[in-house]
Amino acid sequence: MPIELPFAPTTVRGRLVGGGSAEGWCGDDGDRDRGREDTYVLAPPYSTDVILTMRDGTDFQALLRVNAGACTSVDEQLPETCVVPDIDDPRHFWAEAGEEYYISVDSPPGSDGRYEFDVSFGWPPLEACDVHPMSITQEPGGFFLWENNLGSGQGRVDGACGGPGLENMFLLEIKEPSLMTVLVESSGLRPIISVRSNCAAASELKCVAGEVGDLPGLFLEHYFEEPGSYYLAIDQADVAGGDYVLQVSFS
Repeated sequence: MPIELPFAPTTVRGRLVGGGSAEGWCGDDGDRDRGREDTYVLAPPYSTDVILTMRDGTDFQALLRVNAGACTSVDEQLPETCVVPDIDDPRHFWAEAGEEYYISVDSPPGSDGRYEFDVSFGWPPLEACDVHPMSITQEPGGFFLWENNLGSGQGRVDGACGGPGLENMFLLEIKEPSLMTVLVESSGLRPIISVRSNCAAASELKCVAGEVGDLPGLFLEHYFEEPGSYYLAIDQADVAGGDYVLQVSFS
């Protein structure tokens, strides 16, 4: 019996005590969501970033979980968000117009505590995404190569192609109009490539998603008409983690 949330900036307060029934993948470590939960439902009239921020009215390790279409995961669909956030650390997800999103605040077994969180809409600050210390600078004929392992767990970048898992997000410095070609090869994760102008999913310019072991790899092209600062996110469609090789070229 979810509580309906208005489509307006809101502060939500409640108390959790007793046993619960809804669980998610991120509760597996120490049964962090076996206690009571409160669930709210949100149906935005237009597509937007939804920003959730736990506030200091929370006096226990609250677990925040967001599921699309149902209060728990169905047909192996992962939650949009499943994390124990720090106080005042904004977490966000991309909500499609007319879809229902179930926002749950869950607790460890034996909890008796109060919680408080803010719901807001629009663009999360750039600081809400982790920008990689390595940046990519566009030069005619330039080439960038990067290899990395993405661990398992919840990430911070979301977009129209999804991406609940951990990601790398690189600053792109575009000096002049140019065509960027991106190739991601991986044998261990379901990669997502996203190009955007900020942290917000609403700023996304293009994205593509692939499957594990796609050959010769996941491919994206994007033409930048204007110089400026952009971002390239290498994300994953699940939370399992894995290796990837990134190649970026400009022409």
